[in-house]
Amino acid sequence: MEINSIHLKKINDYKDKGNKEYNKEINKNKLNKRAITYFQLGIKYFNNEKDKIEINEAMKKLISALYSNLSLIYMKGNEILLSLESSIKSIEFNNQNPKAFYYQSICKSFLCDYNGAMESIEKAISISNKDEKIIQQRNRLIEIKNNNSKEEDYFEKVLKNKQLDNITWQYSKEKGRYLISKRLIKKGEEIFRNAPFSFSINHEYIFKYCGVCYQKKMGEDLIKCKDCNDYAICKECRGTNESISKFHPKELCYLFMTNNQILNSKKSVTEYDIKAKDEIRFYIDTIYHVLKNETNNLEQEGNSFNLISSTAADVLGLSKKLLNYSNEEQQVYSESNFKYSTILEAMFKGVPCFKGIKQDEISNITRITNCNSHSYVLPLGEKKIASGLYPLSSYSNHSCVPNSNYFIDKNGVMVLYASSDIQESQPITISYIFCLDRVEKRREELLKNFNFFCTCEQCNFQSLLTEEVCDTCKEIIPSTIGNSNSLVYKEPKSSKETGFNYICPKGHLKSSIVFEIDHQRNIYPSITEINSKCKDLRNFRKVNIFKEMLDNREMIKSLPTFELETIPLAKHIADPKKSKTMLIEELIILVKESVERGIVKSIEESAYSYYMVILYYDLYKSLLIEQKSKIQKIISTRDIIIRLLTPTVYNALKIDKKLNKHLDNK
Repeated sequence: MEINSIHLKKINDYKDKGNKEYNKEINKNKLNKRAITYFQLGIKYFNNEKDKIEINEAMKKLISALYSNLSLIYMKGNEILLSLESSIKSIEFNNQNPKAFYYQSICKSFLCDYNGAMESIEKAISISNKDEKIIQQRNRLIEIKNNNSKEEDYFEKVLKNKQLDNITWQYSKEKGRYLISKRLIKKGEEIFRNAPFSFSINHEYIFKYCGVCYQKKMGEDLIKCKDCNDYAICKECRGTNESISKFHPKELCYLFMTNNQILNSKKSVTEYDIKAKDEIRFYIDTIYHVLKNETNNLEQEGNSFNLISSTAADVLGLSKKLLNYSNEEQQVYSESNFKYSTILEAMFKGVPCFKGIKQDEISNITRITNCNSHSYVLPLGEKKIASGLYPLSSYSNHSCVPNSNYFIDKNGVMVLYASSDIQESQPITISYIFCLDRVEKRREELLKNFNFFCTCEQCNFQSLLTEEVCDTCKEIIPSTIGNSNSLVYKEPKSSKETGFNYICPKGHLKSSIVFEIDHQRNIYPSITEINSKCKDLRNFRKVNIFKEMLDNREMIKSLPTFELETIPLAKHIADPKKSKTMLIEELIILVKESVERGIVKSIEESAYSYYMVILYYDLYKSLLIEQKSKIQKIISTRDIIIRLLTPTVYNALKIDKKLNKHLDNK
């Protein structure tokens, strides 16, 4: 027993050190490598000595606690598969550990295994029925189940009545309900057009775009609403003798006017206030049309056969952003949602026909809007012009290598088209995020904003790629967090060490260092890490850091010479002999190489081509400033932009005109 006490104390010491590292970390929502090291060392000690240890209940509970702590840390660092694995190990040692079942439930829900998640949380509640976080997780899963039931009603009762020549739907436990192709859809082919249920133009474009056809108009072609001063309609849409109220109802006018009054009542208006006004305007438009039970059946010449209308029933069948998952971001969102819902409730109760509305109804619609809205940004445009809600499009699943893309046409209609060939019965996928971010950042954003852990082909591929390089032989080290063959844990000897030690293929050991941000000089941690993190282009890290440095070139130039000497890429970016044009050209080549060395064989035959448009547009503008005499090169770059933008042919002439306007000005 005395020997067992010694072992218990030793393992407990590792546990206490890990807890201390976790508790002193200000940013809890990141992978705390030092805490992981101590928990792993405790587990390693147990595994090495277990033949000498009496594995009694106290020991089992201690090892279970180490694994459940690991599960929490991995979850905070968005390593969901490792978190799930650790929770399972924890339960093996102690099947009465409620935290382990709680973490397991969250992981399963992030992997869209909602039935499994409910089983785990029910077990946690049977052990500890008063833990608020556990109860919140159960409520969250009940809400998801109710969402799924509404989606099922939508597909069964609504979607089957629509004319869908190219797509149908399917269900799986992992993905829920999603759209699939009925036939081979060739690259560039239109899949469907979805009319917006609601569409709200941002404040600075209110008097540049028509509120009915959503087309850009000259000032003299627009008639403004004099009451709310927040709406305009073109003369063509209004007709000769029609009242503006036919298109812009008095109730909606009052709500827009009230929104303006809130902004105007502020002593000083910030950029955040203007953004909030745009958000509230979009909420108003959506809530109003839902309460009126309206349908947007927008007609388009030549395309009406493929145009799918949007109804209030379609909107209410959509998933909504969840409130009761207990992390910091969700709490911030919950507070924001409550604030907006309170403001909107007061607004709508000021309209006689909406006096009976309840805050829960408003909250429900705003959360649906937040989870499913799309931005209207013109190709080559730097600013968001409007927001739209497109119900059918929201059932396209996410992939970081999507097979389809969309644009918003001149009438505000979303056009979904194939960015690569889509085989029969293949899921229709779009990207919810910027696909050129590295896998850790993409997964973090998807977890935070869409509540799922991405296991798409690209994420699975990149999560197994290398990042570290041996300091001794310069060999690349397969340094994924869960790779036990190349990662060993050693107790940190200083505050700068993480405890993660990587073994290169030749057997050399490299210690991982904790990088800190110099807040006073605003140096990014990625710049400090540049030497050891960018050898494998396929993980997109070098692309991200190159672009980050290029966007902040003036700051990079201000770094001391000794620091530039230790960061070769920063020195390269800061080189005064390098023009911006030259650096953008290098970035374009880097993006192509990074994408095409991975699972995508041709960047122009994929959804990544849209990102190339943005880069070539930056190159085009830079050429006009730095190399305006090279007309042929400028025209060639313009032609590449237009070619890459097809099949968005509806605006090809406008884009050509915009590009030529740049050229004419020079």
